[in-house]
Amino acid sequence: MDINKASAEQLESAFQVDGIRARYIVERRDKLGPFHSWEDVKQVPGFEDKMVENLQSAGLTIGKGQTPPSHEQASSEREMQGSAGRSHSNQLNLNSASAEELERVSQLDGERARYLIEARDRIGGFKSWDDVKREAPSFEEGMVDRLKESGFRI
Repeated sequence: MDINKASAEQLESAFQVDGIRARYIVERRDKLGPFHSWEDVKQVPGFEDKMVENLQSAGLTIGKGQTPPSHEQASSEREMQGSAGRSHSNQLNLNSASAEELERVSQLDGERARYLIEARDRIGGFKSWDDVKREAPSFEEGMVDRLKESGFRI
């Protein structure tokens, strides 16, 4: 079964992925497009190396019958898709993201998500990642990087 075509229910029943992680896969795929490599899958919250290895061993595939693109091609495709899809969507805009989106997409706990939103509202929106670090001091470089890697933009 192809991870890019499987429903959350299929992932749960056929591959014993718990419901939350199955939904994370589908949501990530819906927002950022198809997975091109197992490294892409490892970026989904809760999918460490061992879990990805187990899914591969169980027969889950990526683009069944297709040769996956090189890392450079996949990065380029994601960039193009990101600039096309995200410019029309507020779903991954840090200045309009809900606490639930922050928690789900970047695995922030509820308190940190609310803290970030309060800082954003207090200054009327972030204009740069430096604003995030300055106005929400608990968001040091590592947390800002995680937000960026999760697909959030300003």
